Amino acid sequence: MCPRTLPSSSSNKKPGELVEIMDGTKLADEIKQKVSAGVQQLDQYGIEVGLAILLVGDDPASKTYFAATVRAGRLAFASMNTACPPMCR
Repeated sequence: MCPRTLPSSSSNKKPGELVEIMDGTKLADEIKQKVSAGVQQLDQYGIEVGLAILLVGDDPASKTYFAATVRAGRLAFASMNTACPPMCR
């Protein structure tokens, strides 16, 4: 990532101030790799790391977040427990 000079539209930024444009997808992938590596390292010591997720309610945005978290969790954690009461399906 390369700092670039951009016009400032925010009141807390001075004109011509350098900003860093981040690649969110790349950053997320790096974080997932670090978490996965840490989980594998703990597994070598016999420590099982897991993630439990509970969906409560019927909000479509919550269902989307729940599904995305489950997908991401399956990549990093050896143990995944999810719960979605029948009324939420």
